[in-house]
Amino acid sequence: MNKCLKSCQGIALPVVIMVTTLLMVLVAGLITLTTQEKQNAGNEVNMTKALYLADAGIEMAMQQLENDFSWQGPINHNFDNMQTVQVTITPQDAETRQIKATGIIKDEQGKTLAQKDLVATVSKSISPAQYKDKPQLPAVNNIFDISKTLPNTEDDKKIYYYKGNLSISGTYSGKWLIAVDGNVTIADDLSPDNPHQGNPHDLVDDVLVIICSGNVQVLNYGNGNGGNPTDVWAVVYTKKYTGNPHTRLNGKIVGDYELIQPNARYNDEDTNKVERFVRSVYTYFSLNLNKPVLVKWQELYPVFYR
Repeated sequence: MNKCLKSCQGIALPVVIMVTTLLMVLVAGLITLTTQEKQNAGNEVNMTKALYLADAGIEMAMQQLENDFSWQGPINHNFDNMQTVQVTITPQDAETRQIKATGIIKDEQGKTLAQKDLVATVSKSISPAQYKDKPQLPAVNNIFDISKTLPNTEDDKKIYYYKGNLSISGTYSGKWLIAVDGNVTIADDLSPDNPHQGNPHDLVDDVLVIICSGNVQVLNYGNGNGGNPTDVWAVVYTKKYTGNPHTRLNGKIVGDYELIQPNARYNDEDTNKVERFVRSVYTYFSLNLNKPVLVKWQELYPVFYR
């Protein structure tokens, strides 16, 4: 009996040591895991902050470009000693800029904890998206007869937004601006009720602006004008204009001139009347062509510092 007890007492010490060692390993592993989770959570928080800083840098640059599109920066702004945004501007061509914004998060000692880079491409343009808050154009099955009477939306002007492809024609009266996020087909005559009324030096009362994100196409001949060329009075902003030799476009086309067909010419007749029409458009409507429009946005790989 005594021998058995002595033998058990000899085994107890190694067992206690083994259990204690195992517990120490488990506790150390738990502490390491907890520390790692805490560090990962901190990294995610810092990276999110850096992303918001970079995004703020893009917004700051776009505001500067809206005031002056020739501005090339840079921006190096410290919100405090631990949050910095750096912005550079690279011209791609006369109408396009690339913005690179870097958000940096630091600790109290100035050591960088996280960094995030965003690259955005913006274009000097006027976009239908600038008019998304305006009333929806009441087209039926993507067709709109501008001859119908609609209420003015602001300052005696009819300003409407339409999302989708649109076919438009008719005789209009009043001051119109139609922004279309899609393609536009001018299927028949699109002209003012009386484009030449009043003193030749006065502004005309009936004008139309079409702002299109896609292609503006004028059909060869109108559907109901007896085979005569389609007569269009408008100032058109578009990425692509498809006209033809039979179109009489009285006004102005603003777009990518490489995509405007050589035979899509303006009407050379009644030049003074056309100039008067265009002058009236720009008097009635403040068209912000310096408005930078976001074309492409890219998030670069995150950078963590430890």
